[in-house]
Amino acid sequence: MTKGLSKLQLSILRLAYAKRPLRRRVDVFTDELLIGCFGFEPEYARDMNGRFYFSQAAIGRGRYNSARASLSRALLRLEQRGLGVQHRGIVKWSGFTLSEAGVEAVEREAAWSDAT
Repeated sequence: MTKGLSKLQLSILRLAYAKRPLRRRVDVFTDELLIGCFGFEPEYARDMNGRFYFSQAAIGRGRYNSARASLSRALLRLEQRGLGVQHRGIVKWSGFTLSEAGVEAVEREAAWSDAT
């Protein structure tokens, strides 16, 4: 099931899988994906749930917007493939939760990587 996925999509699946045991509203928050997939450094933490504020001025407005757009497209494509569900919260949080197919895809990909 991971065949044809981009590096970004694979990174999203792996991060969501790694954070899944935390049992939060979502497996991985969008802020965590910006840190893990794009290497953004947060300006400060907004709250204890791990959501962060990023300075667009420090990152660069173009780079920040490009990363957000890439992330949005990647999450949409993963959702279309049935590997997870995007969530958008009321108070400026959003995230991604793996479906059972997404969990199985990550586990198969990890097993394949370990075998090589």
